[in-house]
Amino acid sequence: MKNLPRFFVILLAASAGWLVFLVTSCRETTTVTNLRCEYRQSPLGIEWSRPRFSWEEISKKHNQRQTAYQIVVVGRWDSGRIQSDQSSGVEYDGPPLKPGAAYTWKVRIWDAEGSPTPWSWPATFSTGLGQWHAAWIAHDTTPPESAYNTKGLFWVTAKNKKLGPMSLSKQIDLPAGRKVKKAVLVLFPDNSCAASVNSQAVGNAVRWDRTANLDVTKLLHPGNNTIALKVTNSDGLPASVIGRLAVEFDSGQDLDLPIDASWGSVDLSIKTPWGTPALNDQLRVPASYFRKEFTVPREVRRATATVAALGSYELRLNGRKVGDDVLAPGWTDFHKRAYFQTYDITSMIHQGVNTVAAILGDGWYASNLAFTGRQNYYGGKPKLKIELSVEYVDGSVEDVSSDSTWKASTGPLRSADILLGCDFDARLEMQGWDQPGFEDDRWVAATAPCNDSEAPPHQPLLLPAVSDPPHVQELLPTIKVTEPMPNISIFDLGQNMSGWAKLRLRGSVGQCITVRYGEFLNPDGSLYTANLRGATSTDRFTLNGTEEVDLEPSFTYHGFRYVEVRGLNKKPDPLMVTGVVIHSPMERTGWFECSSPLLNQLYHNIIWGQKSNYIDVPSDCPQRDERAGWTGDAEFFIPTAACNFNIDPFFTKWLTTLCEDSQHADGSIAHVAPDLGLGSGATAWGDAAVICTYQIWHTYDDTRVIRSHFPALEKFMDWFATKSTNGIPNVGGFGDWLNKGGGASREVIDTAYYANDARMMAEMAQAVGKNEAAVKYTRIHEQTKQTFAGFFEPDGTLRGCSQTGYALAFGMGLVPDDLREKAAVKFAGEIKKFDNHLATGFIGTPRLLPALHLAGLDDLAYALLLQETYPSWLFPVKLGATTMWERWDGWTPEKGFQSVGMNSFNHYAFGAVGEYLYSMVLGIRAESPGYKTIRIQPVVGKGLTWAKGGIQTIYGYVGSYWRVDAGYLILEVTIPPNTTAEVLVPGGNAHSAGLTAVSSSKEGSLFRIGSGNYTFESVPNIPK
Repeated sequence: MKNLPRFFVILLAASAGWLVFLVTSCRETTTVTNLRCEYRQSPLGIEWSRPRFSWEEISKKHNQRQTAYQIVVVGRWDSGRIQSDQSSGVEYDGPPLKPGAAYTWKVRIWDAEGSPTPWSWPATFSTGLGQWHAAWIAHDTTPPESAYNTKGLFWVTAKNKKLGPMSLSKQIDLPAGRKVKKAVLVLFPDNSCAASVNSQAVGNAVRWDRTANLDVTKLLHPGNNTIALKVTNSDGLPASVIGRLAVEFDSGQDLDLPIDASWGSVDLSIKTPWGTPALNDQLRVPASYFRKEFTVPREVRRATATVAALGSYELRLNGRKVGDDVLAPGWTDFHKRAYFQTYDITSMIHQGVNTVAAILGDGWYASNLAFTGRQNYYGGKPKLKIELSVEYVDGSVEDVSSDSTWKASTGPLRSADILLGCDFDARLEMQGWDQPGFEDDRWVAATAPCNDSEAPPHQPLLLPAVSDPPHVQELLPTIKVTEPMPNISIFDLGQNMSGWAKLRLRGSVGQCITVRYGEFLNPDGSLYTANLRGATSTDRFTLNGTEEVDLEPSFTYHGFRYVEVRGLNKKPDPLMVTGVVIHSPMERTGWFECSSPLLNQLYHNIIWGQKSNYIDVPSDCPQRDERAGWTGDAEFFIPTAACNFNIDPFFTKWLTTLCEDSQHADGSIAHVAPDLGLGSGATAWGDAAVICTYQIWHTYDDTRVIRSHFPALEKFMDWFATKSTNGIPNVGGFGDWLNKGGGASREVIDTAYYANDARMMAEMAQAVGKNEAAVKYTRIHEQTKQTFAGFFEPDGTLRGCSQTGYALAFGMGLVPDDLREKAAVKFAGEIKKFDNHLATGFIGTPRLLPALHLAGLDDLAYALLLQETYPSWLFPVKLGATTMWERWDGWTPEKGFQSVGMNSFNHYAFGAVGEYLYSMVLGIRAESPGYKTIRIQPVVGKGLTWAKGGIQTIYGYVGSYWRVDAGYLILEVTIPPNTTAEVLVPGGNAHSAGLTAVSSSKEGSLFRIGSGNYTFESVPNIPK
């Protein structure tokens, strides 16, 4: 600069100073961002009466807060300045919104100094359809049921369940004077069977296909014939088979020979080897294809499509898919309600001729559901209604609605079932079927099976969607390819997941590709599928040429890490298979990492367990013939789930299914939601109605969820009260499911849950102004707490209980004050009794570590958290798990696989330990609903030298990062604007620049702070 003229030096200096001023000013400016409507970003087609608005305040200043706000819904409502710090769940309070309309809104706030912020960037929302003009349409594609099935037959297994191949044979004599018209060998094995007739091979049957019908007509002859079977099981289990030989003569009585004890030394059973129904005889129903051409005569301002379906659909317009949904409209109790979706199609429509089209599959409406062994559980065939609304620039509006003028056909999608998989025949593809000009003369008119004058239960109540159906979320590459046997390729994706495999390959016309899915491999490297039980989880593709193509299934999903591909005509390549990950849209809100790589992998597994099972309902597992909305699993995991992701829209939908549609007449709650007739009224499972509602309210300050379901919750509590004698409930149910000896008595579990439910009910009642109910449930809580105290002995022993009993007692605040120290000693004894291992099941595990903290036993909590041997959280991690397992010992090197009857490797319930990582290791807790007031109190324990992470709350990011360095604890904290926090810094001599502790104790020093970033330092007390 010394060579520049003095004028330019002064100018540059002035410019630099101005730039610094601008940057500093921008850095310190308070702004408003992350606008939400109904806790979603720019939602389409919402319920239109009183939508709720939320936003976040962004500011680098300390102690920043909102003092007022102003919302403008353009052209509809201006709230004016409202003196309030509320920034979430603010209800629209203007003139009634119009159905089927699009709106833009913005907000500004006044900060702590009373200064207004700039207006936010505008956000949008649209309201749902008000009145349907469309009719339901359908196309019956159901094939006739095969007479060659295995109904009513017995399963045949080698005597005493002997392992290895099972050989069976049968000698039959056919009369010389009777001609065989048709003979079929009907077979379904577990899991492979080779058949021969008179020493001539006739084919194979496999577990992952439908019932095999092997035509043996030409191989039978008059006189003696020998039918021979060789049955094997590649999963290391006893080989089994079910079937019969059906011989039809040209005259006289036919011959029907079931496979039974006369075929060999075998055991017979009416039950399947895996315990749940076999699905081999179920019909494979082709999907329906619909299309309609229409003309758009002039310029379009806005166009929307609204779709309701009983079944799963894919909407298409002018040759392109509409939206990102898969498996839409999702899963509800279709006897009672279904949600419809709204799409903005403005950019996809054009002047002239357009074509709207759709593919309709079985979905959850008509697929096999869980272990019911039934298709069409809801009693009808798939149907669809579509309504396009086209608004022109001149203000006129025109509808295109589904009716009997639409054309229908079948196509290449030959079947698609949630549990069974998909069958796609590319030879039947119809090029251009979803575009204008397609020749549809051979298509038939869609049928209109019902009309809108019919009311439930003939039709479900149709409502605007409150959450989005599942989407494709990410793609995972193959990391390894193996060939355990000739013509069988295994693609390892490195991660257990939910979704399907996308194949990229080339082949020949008629070439068949079979794709199977599994979570584990057998010792010989083959695919392990025994734990899928009745779900065959197999996709089949028939090719139509030699060009490279992408192949993906439709209207199904699988739980898997490994993909087996059969039928390739070239050496397998990793690029052939990509994992397609699906789950319901949920924004990530939680993060955690620490100095332990194993604990980091455990956290990874927790995240993936949630992603894999939050597929429109919170299912227990994504792979086997279950995949049901088990209420207990949802309840145990929801505190962790609400940290990991924004689940408010997801649970807004499911809680309606749970509380409104799955409550029985007596007030009890079904074991699964949607209710599949599996029963109701189990402690810790039915309580999900109360606990999940409470958690959503407490995490998101969502009081509407309380108001919506409070009558149902009161009915449930009334039912609970009828089960009590002398203040002790007698409900029972599944108990501390899968505990390892550290459970609790029924009386303790029932009473603890009743007390806890009452406390939550009292708090929720208070939150929505139901003061009499709050008093009532407070009284019930205190009375039940007093009853619970009677389970303790004077020395602190909790009668008939081990780890789970103490976890409930401490975790639910039920230990009498005068027994806390003694009970803590007994609690510690139950941990040491199992050699510092957990021994809890589904009920005890989520509460175990938090309860140890409340009992003052943080050293034991850390010991259990970091325990690496069986049973422990890190035991599966060390074995290579990438998701949470259902059992502590789902697979071990010594014993191999657990029972096929129940052995999921993607089951999030035990992942409830994630709550401890957030609330104790990081120390982040919501002291009031929505994290309006926050507690930061990290537990610094032996085995970790640092941990960091945070939670994106409705107010903004709450962060905690602690590390132990050179004998000092450094704690960095982030508190979002419009909130306050108490920070308890563990250890002694705690300090922070500019702050003074308000109190000190043996736990540490307490500081009260507003928003901003802070650093604290202390001398930690870490056990040696």
